[in-house]
Amino acid sequence: MQVLNVAQGGTLHQHLTETTVAHRRGMHRVTLESGCATALAMGGEDFAVSSYHHQALDRLGTDLRVVGRADDGCIEVVEHRYAPVLAVQWHPEDDADTAGHQQGLFDSVVAAADSRRRGDSPAGLADALRA
Repeated sequence: MQVLNVAQGGTLHQHLTETTVAHRRGMHRVTLESGCATALAMGGEDFAVSSYHHQALDRLGTDLRVVGRADDGCIEVVEHRYAPVLAVQWHPEDDADTAGHQQGLFDSVVAAADSRRRGDSPAGLADALRA
């Protein structure tokens, strides 16, 4: 997510200050915008996620929109307004083998690729997930 944001002209907070959210050492809650592609992929809007980062998005890059945040307001999920792209701050690979909502992120990439292979042309990732 950080690389995507910078590639789109955004900036990063170089070092997060401590808050009540365990960004650098464990699990914390993320709340997603209703109906966003990430919520569709994960099958809900409120999840505990595995996190260990000390940087975060500051100024948002061009054509990105924030669709998920931690309880302290830290941006945790962005989606591209026009391209079938979503990006998360946490590490879904940590527990995707036991947490279906995390595996849903990976499954959504496969579904979108399959849709494209079939020649479907959804307007965005959310459309590909609904197909």
